[in-house]
Amino acid sequence: VSFSTTISALAHGHQWQRALALLCDAEGNRVQPDVVLLNATMAASEKGHCWEAALGLLADMPRRALLPDVFSVNTAASALANGSRWAEALVLVGNARENKVTPDAITFNTTMSACARNGAWELVLRLWAEMRQRNLLASDS
Repeated sequence: VSFSTTISALAHGHQWQRALALLCDAEGNRVQPDVVLLNATMAASEKGHCWEAALGLLADMPRRALLPDVFSVNTAASALANGSRWAEALVLVGNARENKVTPDAITFNTTMSACARNGAWELVLRLWAEMRQRNLLASDS
């Protein structure tokens, strides 16, 4: 727990390099990283605007015999959105479905925002329609 807590604190301080170094320290101390620890490190990378590190940690989960959860996907999608990598964010959402991670409203809103910032309004409408189909839209009342 202490590694995850410390990495989360580093994330709030936008210290992604230190978070990655602490993850390496944890592994050096024979701490088996779990999804929570990797998600915290991904969040630090996302907050530090390093989408490459966040995506690398997500891609590394299967090698570690870990299954990403919706927080993993949302963090990676946010990192990609912040890096103006909207096409990769779309692929990530598609891959999440294939890996049995159910995208939630945050997943869709993050991806839609990335597409909108890059003028891909047709994709925004397609994602919105999928959100509606999945009953993920907030009510108008």
